[in-house]
Amino acid sequence: GMLVTLWTMAFLGGVAAVVPKGDRGFQSTNHRSLSSGATWAASKEAEGSEGKRVHQWPVPHLPTLLPRPRSVVLLGGAFIEVAEVSVVCTGGVDTADVGWLAQFERTARARLTSTSASDSVVGSAAANSAKTRATGRGFVKVRVTLLENTDSLPATAVDEHGPIAGPEAYVLELREGVLNLWGRRAGLTHGLHTAQQLLRLRANQAPLPALRIVDSPVYTYRGVMVDTARQPHSFLFHMAMLDQLAANKLNIYQLHASDDDGYSLPSAAFPTLPLPTALNHTEVAALQAKAATLGIEIVAEVDLPGHSAALRSKIPSVAARNAKTGAPCNQINITSPEVIATLQTLLGEVMTMFPGRWHHLGADEVSYDVDCGMTKITYHNFINTMNTFVQSRNRTMIVWEGFDPNPGETAANISTDVVVSPFDAVHLTPWPHRPHHYYDAGYNILNTDWNPLYLVRGSVGFFAGPDALAAWNPTKYGNYPYLGASANNWQSLPTDNWNSHTYRSRFTDENASCWPDASRFSPTYIPQPFPSNRLLGGAVCSWGNPEGVEMPIFFGNCSGPGSMHASAFAGPEWPRPAPRGAIVGERLWAGALATSEDVLERVGCAYWDPPPPPAPSPPPAPGSAFYPQKGACRDATGHFSNRLDHGSNAPLNYSACLRMCQKLGDRCDAYDIDGQPPTPGTDPVIPWCGIWGAQLTAADADPSAGFLFYPSDGGRVCQGLPTAGQGNTCYAKKPLCST
Repeated sequence: GMLVTLWTMAFLGGVAAVVPKGDRGFQSTNHRSLSSGATWAASKEAEGSEGKRVHQWPVPHLPTLLPRPRSVVLLGGAFIEVAEVSVVCTGGVDTADVGWLAQFERTARARLTSTSASDSVVGSAAANSAKTRATGRGFVKVRVTLLENTDSLPATAVDEHGPIAGPEAYVLELREGVLNLWGRRAGLTHGLHTAQQLLRLRANQAPLPALRIVDSPVYTYRGVMVDTARQPHSFLFHMAMLDQLAANKLNIYQLHASDDDGYSLPSAAFPTLPLPTALNHTEVAALQAKAATLGIEIVAEVDLPGHSAALRSKIPSVAARNAKTGAPCNQINITSPEVIATLQTLLGEVMTMFPGRWHHLGADEVSYDVDCGMTKITYHNFINTMNTFVQSRNRTMIVWEGFDPNPGETAANISTDVVVSPFDAVHLTPWPHRPHHYYDAGYNILNTDWNPLYLVRGSVGFFAGPDALAAWNPTKYGNYPYLGASANNWQSLPTDNWNSHTYRSRFTDENASCWPDASRFSPTYIPQPFPSNRLLGGAVCSWGNPEGVEMPIFFGNCSGPGSMHASAFAGPEWPRPAPRGAIVGERLWAGALATSEDVLERVGCAYWDPPPPPAPSPPPAPGSAFYPQKGACRDATGHFSNRLDHGSNAPLNYSACLRMCQKLGDRCDAYDIDGQPPTPGTDPVIPWCGIWGAQLTAADADPSAGFLFYPSDGGRVCQGLPTAGQGNTCYAKKPLCST
């Protein structure tokens, strides 16, 4: 095949090492490299050295890699310390490849030399070069070879399952002062991100062992979806998201661009259609250009024929009219050739803006209305008509679930060229439409099941924690562990220990025998594989969430078990940030290769690690010690004094209640909480807090913190009164009252 070489020079230097935590070493098996093919002038020699295959992180001196490569083999050889990187490109190729390599060179230079906010550059280039010369270590060359096809991959492009192939495959080999990277364009893009994780300059970077990485994805469709129709998302946000997707080897960025709430893309044919916050054509062009460079396809979904109020409002001619009354319908007129032509004009615009392999029609949750022309027959015909149009643009059409996979005589069969993206593995009405029904009917499918892949504003139950996602794999749909399952025996399992919501799931082996409940989030659990070339992959989907929370809920950092309403969020609608996108990216790239422990270890969410020592108990409020007693801070008759009440607002942490009392000094006679006294060293979320004091006034209220003033009803502040407070705990000074 046609070979192109990009040379990257990495100076050797003396940067100190950070060894991944938990240094457990690695399990290994002997591995003998195959002899290289004649095509590879730089790798002709037969290799006979034994290597050690990495099966689990952390590994001494080996940086954490996300997602996990298909095969990592540690080779013999000296360790390499990276201090500085420069990039030089050489080689004669055709015009298209020259342009691509020029961009790749710029990207490589940026990614292999950049530092994050928490990193620091160690020394200047001149100082590091001088240090390199003084130690006599020379250079490490990073050589990138662009292939015409993956048949030209080196003979070492194998793992224990055989050779790798496909446009996204790559081989990375680091030894004897040279890092070789082979692959086609998409493969080199992925390999560059792996090289970045290995070489990126950081303070205390570990020296690297000689190694070979052979890698390719298990699933070809690896996506993230954001809802731009319900919430505005800026151009800069989308550009940043593309970087995050690429870093996690996610290759689909789906924009839910149209819904009842609005249309978020530009339109030359229908200029009144877009929302004021919609992207413009210049922004779309820049977004598409960056996505193409990163090997990401932007899939813009225009949801039809349901979820179409915005289209009917801005393009009234597409709305149906009631056959009996003539009144406008809440439906698109899918039986009109003129309306079909209008919709195809709109979709043609979208596909021109975002070239690629896929188009998403939506096509879910339609409401049948015979008088408005929406029936099972017309709905099926509409999907087939739009599929023919999409295919004429050399695309494959995707729809959500909704149509009948086995209509019999009731409607036309939907073409099996259509890819189905099921999200509901629970309900059977109006007809059986669970994932396995579509699969058994011959459709290629994706996994976008709402449990655990939906992140829905205001619904904590649709915000799975990292442990739930690590125990997921693309063959698992909600209650169903693999595509062939058909039982309808839901079982409610214990509360998820990360997000504090009930998570329903069941794992089975290939014989459908139920795993013990305790194993569902076991650190050593490996999701059961279900190989199939008709399961294309999946996507994690954010619905109705504003731009400001998207990055934290997709690519945020874990900070331990338990539920928390982060201060960056507006309230209890969103649980704690977590690298959900990275975990889903791992499972879509590597499948069931790694245990859930391994996955969570590498994303920094190792919830099973020993807890840190308890923090010291908070100091008592000013004045004197406060002692907990059961009940509310009221007198024997249940009456109370002046108070600041947080009960009608969002839950808060115990420490916030205590701090409010401390802030008030001697004017705070007592405070009580709804619940039992927290364990020392913990800071639980409590649903209610009251601050009590005879001297409190309306001026002490703090509405911004949720504390409102309520005057006394003539009572006093006393120690706990269980008959008034039931499950409350009152922290009061002694003595305070006789009761």
